[in-house]
Amino acid sequence: MGMAIFKQLLHWSKQKSRQPESGMTLLELLVVVIMVGILATTLGGSWVSFTNRQRISRLNNAVQRAIEEAQLEAKRKGISYSASFRINNTPSDANYQKAEVAVLNADKTPTKKDWRLLGEGLDIKAGQFLLCTNISDTNANQRGASTLCKPSDLASRRTITFDSAGVIAPDPDFDENDPLTITVATPEGDYSDGDPTEDRRCVSLRTLLGSITTGTGSTECPT
Repeated sequence: MGMAIFKQLLHWSKQKSRQPESGMTLLELLVVVIMVGILATTLGGSWVSFTNRQRISRLNNAVQRAIEEAQLEAKRKGISYSASFRINNTPSDANYQKAEVAVLNADKTPTKKDWRLLGEGLDIKAGQFLLCTNISDTNANQRGASTLCKPSDLASRRTITFDSAGVIAPDPDFDENDPLTITVATPEGDYSDGDPTEDRRCVSLRTLLGSITTGTGSTECPT
């Protein structure tokens, strides 16, 4: 639509250039202003969607890197290591309503200084993106009853833990056909409702060996 308006405006300008110099009437100027406004609005919306998709991809990459870091540290140090994720639910904190990650020794509980913003340097605004997961808040590597996206439900950490061999610490309910999944998405409507749009990316762990895969859209990243 934006290109069509631009072409129409360009055609109109060429037509005017063939006419004798007489200046623009108020009506002509108004038409130009309206056309430029429509074009700016159309392209502006497309640009916002594009930048959001880029940020989602980078956030998803940050999720994957955190999980890979925990697995690597587990193998390197020969101890269990964890990657934990949450939504900051402290209004006075600078990261309020933003996703955070903590990668550390599995025997330790993350403190305030251990949590860092997921996707640092991406200029993420509060309430701009949702974090969704089917990981329970009770135990590491344990699947919950459903995938949750409401920020208020994700204030408690969701954890993936690898043992000293870089293998997911066994859980009797682990099902390779229903992997542990972490999804980032743009919200549909009000952020607090936790309804994700089709603009989503996810990271899944499909085997006890820690096989990591990524997905796109609601088919590969169901919520």
